Amino acid sequence: MRDVLRLRRCCEEREAAVIEDSGLTGAEYLCFAALPSSGSIDGRGLARLAGLSPSRVSRVVEALTQRGLVRRDVDPADRRVARLAVSESGRRLRRRIDECLARCDALLGARLTDGQLAQARAGVDLLLHALEAP
Repeated sequence: MRDVLRLRRCCEEREAAVIEDSGLTGAEYLCFAALPSSGSIDGRGLARLAGLSPSRVSRVVEALTQRGLVRRDVDPADRRVARLAVSESGRRLRRRIDECLARCDALLGARLTDGQLAQARAGVDLLLHALEAP
């Protein structure tokens, strides 16, 4: 599975400048990048998307909130639940992350045919299904 390590390294290299400039820790970056660009998500949903425990996400969200990157709103349907969203001041960083991901997509689109891209996506889906299965 050295290919997985190579793929991870390539992705990390492309994200490194954004992470370094932002001053975020790895866990903070994972959580922030997992937040929806618009709308909100609850802590459990964010934990699932980021691949972190709910207690870890809680601590990370606290740090992101203190830095002004994330906004916590009370869920109108259940006041015990906080809805998490990118704050106005976090939107600039969010745009940089989205631009970084778009550049990666564009690079893949330039180097692979539509058929190869479809095969690659199917392969990634297959790997994720196998790795995420209980």
